[in-house]
Amino acid sequence: MKNYEGVKKYKIEISDEINAQEWDNNLKQNKHSTYLQTAEYILKNDSRKTPIFIYIKNQSGEIKGQLAMTIISSHPVYSTKKLNKYMKIISKIGNRGTWVGGPIINSDNEKERNEILNEFLNIFDKISSNYNLMIIDGYSNAQENITKDYKNNFEKFGYTIKKLVTFRIELNDSIEEIWKRVAKSAKNDITRAQRRFVTVKELENKDELLEYEILGKNWAKTKGIQVYNPESLVEQDWKDHLSGLQKYFFAFQDGKMISGLRVGCFNGIAFTDQVKSSYTKISSLGGPVLTWSAIKWAKTKGERIYDFSGVALPKGDDTYDKKFQEQWKGLTNYKKKWGGTEYTYFQFIKVNKKLSYKIYRILSKPDYIIRNWKKNHFKRPKTEESN
Repeated sequence: MKNYEGVKKYKIEISDEINAQEWDNNLKQNKHSTYLQTAEYILKNDSRKTPIFIYIKNQSGEIKGQLAMTIISSHPVYSTKKLNKYMKIISKIGNRGTWVGGPIINSDNEKERNEILNEFLNIFDKISSNYNLMIIDGYSNAQENITKDYKNNFEKFGYTIKKLVTFRIELNDSIEEIWKRVAKSAKNDITRAQRRFVTVKELENKDELLEYEILGKNWAKTKGIQVYNPESLVEQDWKDHLSGLQKYFFAFQDGKMISGLRVGCFNGIAFTDQVKSSYTKISSLGGPVLTWSAIKWAKTKGERIYDFSGVALPKGDDTYDKKFQEQWKGLTNYKKKWGGTEYTYFQFIKVNKKLSYKIYRILSKPDYIIRNWKKNHFKRPKTEESN
């Protein structure tokens, strides 16, 4: 644990080790904290990643700020294992520091919030220097009070800001009221899935989880991504499932898994963490029936919010709008039709070494080109919907 005095009246604690239970309990002091800031999520085994846990405390020892960040020391190869050595070499240009869902700031006073944020921004600069960060980026939480001054503080430290949206259902209403707000198209998909004998079950044993990971390996092929050793993911995910931090739902037809949904659960917030599909025709009905099952489950378990996770926004120029249409429009429309309220949140990005980052992007193009070629040449399985 590294301790030092903050710029004004705060004490800073930084460590790559933490008491997981204590960290998570402290997170719950803030209603905006999610599963993505839990110790268990950050500490998942990955030789490429180094966890960093940050506390900001006042002179009385009260926690005023909290953030878990991941340092990524080498970048993954998505397209082919043959590029592994090449990518490891160019990864030495610089590391990446990243976080999701923060910083967590325990204050409603705008002046104090900005003071604490400035402490975090100074810490990020120290971390960037100590860990050779080529780029550092992070995402705020939805429904958090992100004021103009808050964003200005990031800009003063050299960050650019991207605006995103997510859709959230408040689960204090009855399930009947929630159902009324669901779009007709989604309701029809659920009915069609039932007519075609698509069934949903919750995770019960490791064999199902392995089947889900293999499904994910096949799903990745549709994106031009090659996944190795899906079996290695089972133990950690099973552990998180048993702890209640993750919930899995699977859609089956004729005894075969066609879609899977992982929901992150923490602090009264359930959110869509991962979706996998076989990409057979019938799997287009697996997604909607899984989503509705997850919403009903979250309501039954007393969660406060169901979050459908974020999507990008078009910038307005023709080039980006075309890219947006291709990448995001379908997903955005899918999330919208469940009747949730739209909330804005932000991504903060700082490139510390602009020349290095430019070189890295150029050298990464072979992997990008191969991945996109595979994606564009993927042939959808011929399995058809049953009558």
